Amino acid sequence: MKKIIFFALIGVCGLGMLAGSMFPDSPGTVFAADDWKQEFAEVCGKTQNAMEFTPEELRSLINRCIRLEERLNELNGPQGSERKVYATRLKMCKELYIYTLEYREKEK
Repeated sequence: MKKIIFFALIGVCGLGMLAGSMFPDSPGTVFAADDWKQEFAEVCGKTQNAMEFTPEELRSLINRCIRLEERLNELNGPQGSERKVYATRLKMCKELYIYTLEYREKEK
């Protein structure tokens, strides 16, 4: 009897996972609206190597920060408080890249 219940439970869980993958609008789906988080991770994840970048690379990172700031400003609703946290962190990343760029240009 325990085996029947166990296999029935596994079958129900398996069908639940299968159904979740069949419906792309399910809550577990990553929406395009959150792709800014990946961009944030890519841009701000490079701050520890800021001194190794060329001035062109630093300008590119600064421009990416500016574009990402614009996208963050468009967020509101339940993501509003999250936006404030990420906007502050992004501002610090951008300022670090700007400082590094100015330092590198003064060296020349």
